[in-house]
Amino acid sequence: MESKYDYVVFDIETTGLHPDSDQICEIAAIGVKDGLPQGTFSTLVAIEGAMPEAAGRVNGITDDMLKGAPAIGDALDAFLDFIGDDAVLAGHNIVSFDIPFVANAAAKSGRVFIYPYVIDTLEAARELWPDLPGRSMDSLRGILGIERTDAHRALADCYDELAVLNAELSVIMQSYARKMDYCRGELLRIAGEIAEEIGE
Repeated sequence: MESKYDYVVFDIETTGLHPDSDQICEIAAIGVKDGLPQGTFSTLVAIEGAMPEAAGRVNGITDDMLKGAPAIGDALDAFLDFIGDDAVLAGHNIVSFDIPFVANAAAKSGRVFIYPYVIDTLEAARELWPDLPGRSMDSLRGILGIERTDAHRALADCYDELAVLNAELSVIMQSYARKMDYCRGELLRIAGEIAEEIGE
């Protein structure tokens, strides 16, 4: 099924930092159409064993919260159905973190996860603001004046990442507009010079 969204901002919470040995414990996404959220997806995911204490302190997810949560395969089925085929996936640090986790979990559970188009707000921040000392979500929220939501829960993080993405797109469009104005001015100048030469 073709994605019904222009792009999908997604985020996961995990039991650790390593896709090969750690597990996804929450998946969330926001489907965006014409710049506005048009749908949301959120599910906790059952894990094998107990939630590591360090991970629980970061994501706020407890073992009790995961009781009755779907297995990773079922959670991925629902997530993949939400994003649709050939979706443009967006998020913060998804190239290095979220996508490898989802791809690994999909492979282990016999699912197919295809991600041909990716927008990573971390990569964009590196291009737009190369002199920033830090580009974590907390840093970008502070710099861009974005109010912090329920940080480190997946759906709340999606909303924050969408706000950062919109800010980045605004900067890009402003830069594009300035360049277009400059090009327009140069074209008018050149056209004027040509007209003068023809007049002579």
